[in-house]
Amino acid sequence: MNRRDFLSILGISVGSVLIPAPVARLIRDTCVLQEKPLITPPASLNCSLIYAIREYRDYTLHYGDPDQEPDVPTWGEFAQDRGLDLDDPKDRLAFLEEFFGWCPSDGTRKPRIPVDRPITGCALDHYLEWDYELRESPMALAYSFLSNLPLSDSPQKLTGDPLGRLRFIEGDHPGSNLTYVRAPDLATLACLQHRLNELNTDVQIEIQDACRQAQQKCRLYPKSHTTIHKHAHDARVKFLRGLSKEHHPHTRILHGNFCWSAS
Repeated sequence: MNRRDFLSILGISVGSVLIPAPVARLIRDTCVLQEKPLITPPASLNCSLIYAIREYRDYTLHYGDPDQEPDVPTWGEFAQDRGLDLDDPKDRLAFLEEFFGWCPSDGTRKPRIPVDRPITGCALDHYLEWDYELRESPMALAYSFLSNLPLSDSPQKLTGDPLGRLRFIEGDHPGSNLTYVRAPDLATLACLQHRLNELNTDVQIEIQDACRQAQQKCRLYPKSHTTIHKHAHDARVKFLRGLSKEHHPHTRILHGNFCWSAS
């Protein structure tokens, strides 16, 4: 096969991964011409899942259940995660000032920190916007997992007609901490699954439609109005709005290319 088919990945560095020509032709015929998915499952029966949720025309990747609720820390865990010792007077004072809005000069009573209870208020907002969106959400976990894999096995950048494009994004617009990986089409997902199998990751991509997923979630949580659900809804709206417009020049998009090329 003289013509090179490859997948460009806007990610961490520049490189290429060879795919046998018959596989590249099968992906092109199935995913591009017939517009059908082609996910070759791993050999292992006990595999993890990356969900590819179709939103607008693209697929957003989630490592694990996309509807998984955040594991909200307690006040004690939240302080510890920030390197603060609540038994230390200076650390405790700084914690009370930042997350309880308490100042000794106001003459008000010092608030009690319920160390064994889940965080609330501005601490919860801070956790969801920084810890969860950047590192702990299923989208952020997919970003971390894939960015730490050797998706590239060659430092050379190849040229040719791309089968697809995978994009790693940190913050899709100013003020956003959403961290995620996006694929524009089925061919990209097929190429990614092929590489995951080559690396023996025991990870399978499962394709879902966002509308269907939303309908299922409404049946499960028809009257949910908790702070966490509201934040998740707001984050999803913010994320979807970002997909429908050009990226702001100040967003943190990591540039570079990985290329899958037909050998």
